[in-house]
Amino acid sequence: MPGGSSGAPGWARNRAPGPDREAGLGAWPRGTGGGHLSYRPSRRCPGRAGRSIQWRNSRVAGGRDRGPDPRDAGDAHRPVVGRFLAWLTLNGIRAKRNHLTESAYFRIVPEFESAAPLGHCGDPDPQGILHAALSGLADYEEVEIRWLFAPASPNAQRQFAAACGRLQNGIAPYRHGLAASLARSVVGGVRFLLDVMFCRPEHPVPHRESELSRIVAKRALEPLLAGAVLARVRAPNARHGTIVAALAQALGQYGSGWNRLKVERLSDNRRAESWFDGWRLPNSGCWLLTAADAAALCELPTARSRDPNLARAPAAQVPPAAMVPVGEGLFLGWPEPGSADPRRQLGLRTEDALRHVLAVGPTGTGKSTFLYWYAQSAIRSGMGLLLLDPKGDLAEAVLDAVPECRANDVAFLNFADTARPIGLNPLAVTDTAAADQTAAAVSTMMRELVTGEGMAWGTTMSQAFAYGFRTLAANPQIEPTMLDLERLFFDRGWRAGLLQNVSDPFVAAYWTNQVDRMGERQFELNFGSALRRMALLVNDPRVRNILAQARPAVRWDRALKRSAIVLVNLDQADNALGIAGSRLLGSIIVTQFWQAVLRRPRGDRPPFIFLIDEFQEFLDTGRNMGAFFERSRSYRVGMCIATQSLAQPRLKAVRRTVTINARTHVVFGGLRDEARHFALSTEPHFSARDLDRREAFQMTVSTLVDNQPVPPFSAHVTALPDPCADRLTARKRRASQLFGADLGQLEESVRRRYGPRLN
Repeated sequence: MPGGSSGAPGWARNRAPGPDREAGLGAWPRGTGGGHLSYRPSRRCPGRAGRSIQWRNSRVAGGRDRGPDPRDAGDAHRPVVGRFLAWLTLNGIRAKRNHLTESAYFRIVPEFESAAPLGHCGDPDPQGILHAALSGLADYEEVEIRWLFAPASPNAQRQFAAACGRLQNGIAPYRHGLAASLARSVVGGVRFLLDVMFCRPEHPVPHRESELSRIVAKRALEPLLAGAVLARVRAPNARHGTIVAALAQALGQYGSGWNRLKVERLSDNRRAESWFDGWRLPNSGCWLLTAADAAALCELPTARSRDPNLARAPAAQVPPAAMVPVGEGLFLGWPEPGSADPRRQLGLRTEDALRHVLAVGPTGTGKSTFLYWYAQSAIRSGMGLLLLDPKGDLAEAVLDAVPECRANDVAFLNFADTARPIGLNPLAVTDTAAADQTAAAVSTMMRELVTGEGMAWGTTMSQAFAYGFRTLAANPQIEPTMLDLERLFFDRGWRAGLLQNVSDPFVAAYWTNQVDRMGERQFELNFGSALRRMALLVNDPRVRNILAQARPAVRWDRALKRSAIVLVNLDQADNALGIAGSRLLGSIIVTQFWQAVLRRPRGDRPPFIFLIDEFQEFLDTGRNMGAFFERSRSYRVGMCIATQSLAQPRLKAVRRTVTINARTHVVFGGLRDEARHFALSTEPHFSARDLDRREAFQMTVSTLVDNQPVPPFSAHVTALPDPCADRLTARKRRASQLFGADLGQLEESVRRRYGPRLN
């Protein structure tokens, strides 16, 4: 097969491995794997065969590590071409009919030795050619073809190199087969004697390099696969010859003057059956191919396939184990069609839900839909719930679906509503420890938001932030807000009045001994740029009207005790809060909620569910992430977090922490290279390819039952139900009246309190 020819099939032309891919072919794991394609008549057109394709990965023969999984870059079946793996057996075609009869086994081999490349005429479609050849089968006949590949042995590679050398020297390629080998030995001996007797050169040397020599020289440098193509024909004996002739004629279209394919019948059916059903290479008769050869010969259906009935092969499906709860607990998806009871949802018991759930998948695959059903199951179970939504659609969908019996438990905090701003005050704390925690969380978020463009937020600014929070928290009589932080730094007289109420000597000493003694240049160097950037963020009217309210809309201690349903809309759209404002408010909410969790009395801790969509936007991804996950279970708070990828820059440092502490993994398709990471916990049931090939709204679930791991299984989620517009509007209006502030009164209050400074 000449790689790179203009007439090569799609795999050879578009998927020929480059140097970066060929480098990965040097060390294959042992064993082979397999899959099959089904080909059966169409019910809609009884006289014509319709194609239905199925793919399944087989296990590694030796039970060893499968190695890296090949990736798909747009075409439907790239795994068999790119970084070709030994454990993966290429597909076959199965023309399936009813009423099977006697079986016969055949082997498809090249007529000449493997070093001579298979050519091609025009632009053939191997799958289309074989489908056309098999379309004339009767209803009781079946043909199945399997391609098997494994790493070539060192001895076979040496023989291949020697054959390439002979072809480069102008010697005709040897024929394939035992009889040809014996004849070749006899002729070779006679030729050797003649050379010795007449002193002739051993081989003629060509005067110029031919096209075949150039192709062979390139093939000699590529990694090799030992391959075999086996066919099983189930039909009456009288039909075997006709079917094989049609198959041989179809394969004959894929050849050239250098080499071509032929069909040989295997005499030992018992041994051939063991090779075929065991997905094993024959002991003899294998031929060698490069990855480009295998790609061209075994081109699989792609989006550009000529046959409109061919579709992309689906991922493997595994039903849930019998011990997985059905119809109880929190939502874990619905079984795949064909299960015993596909209408009853799979569940996660409360104690297992408290060990946290991680949902991962690209946008549009169904993460938010999963969170919706998970939230619904928690609400209907009577649990408390906190949902942070950076887009807003999910929070509104959950609000619309809350049953009437729990409507009074709902607090819908629509921070994107600028007409009636919701109050949020991180300085509404009860003690110094809470002030320190809030300061640390807000400082971390501020550092990420203001750093850049020459602005710094280092240790000095973090320390000043913490002391500023402590100072304001020690003066509850003024009802401090975050808008007072800037004044605390610049107004020395006002700060001196506040320090009279500060009992901590270290806080007072910081302001009097360090800040007050700084010159203007030193003060500007330490605080100036960061404070100005913070002021731009905090004084944004959309955020300012929220942070200027001294009284927060929700008391988290009360919400935890009463199992309230708190739905938070932190829409990051530019016409809402924006990304910076959404992150800042989200980090404040997470910190205040966590402080309330730590204050829960031991005997009064009903289970509570904390859901975060795109959790990397709000959680502190520093060193405290592990403690947050580990300790929340002790306080009966179970987290369900969703993200597009754990490989995001903000999450690389905590990737291991998240995957270990979240004991239930819900993995959606399209993860590309990251699928390998999750496949470590799903193999051998699901490979990385299976995880990556999930369709939208399909998922792979790895979970616990009574704190014991169960085999992973496949499931799916259904689309969100259509909302009731009137009910949703009424509930949003009611929440706005309960938790929002009058915009006119709020702006007048801000003008009176901060007017001189703002002007």
